[in-house]
Amino acid sequence: MKSIINCLREFSGMVEDKRPTYMLKSGKLLTKNTAIFPLIPTDGATITTMGGDLLTFLSAKDDSKDDMKIYTDFLTKCLSTMEANYDGVDLVAQGDGDIVALGCVNGTSTSTTSTGNPSTPENLKYIYVDDAGEIKLGEDADKLSYGMLVISSNDPKVTVVKSGNTQLKITAADGSFIFADVVTGSKVIIQNQKEGDKINSSVVNFNPNGISPVASPKPVTIPQ
Repeated sequence: MKSIINCLREFSGMVEDKRPTYMLKSGKLLTKNTAIFPLIPTDGATITTMGGDLLTFLSAKDDSKDDMKIYTDFLTKCLSTMEANYDGVDLVAQGDGDIVALGCVNGTSTSTTSTGNPSTPENLKYIYVDDAGEIKLGEDADKLSYGMLVISSNDPKVTVVKSGNTQLKITAADGSFIFADVVTGSKVIIQNQKEGDKINSSVVNFNPNGISPVASPKPVTIPQ
């Protein structure tokens, strides 16, 4: 496994009206530099087309529930496509910032600062503190990690699995479950829901100093 990810994976963290422009720029640069990226999963022409479609769907998303679903479904496809292309650019560039920029990864800079997924936690262990109901949990440091999300339970039948790139599914002993979505931006796509489900979410903001109070939007039903 690589110890450093070379591509700046910007697309998922962008505000929604910036994503189509980014895809159009990325498609143009990938098309111009086709010879450098012969094994890129999705070529520049396709990325350009997808960027145009995303812009169209974005402009119409508030017209109806159907238009919103078209937009969110296509955005999910774009996110997956761009992540695969980041992997392709990363593989070719191998840390060369000039080549990274030719793939329109942080196109205004040749910086290769890492923002990719960290590795699986290693050497996790509990460390007893005292008898005040506290216990420490430690792991080997990961250079790509900004911190940890820890879910603890006194029920050994509770399971936690990774259900998406930034999503965890927590299943209780009775089979009921919740989803926990971890994001570094101001928007998140809540995946793996069924049409007709009523969604209740709780949200906190976080930074290296801690987390905010919990807030909840009004419940919403997934469009039919």
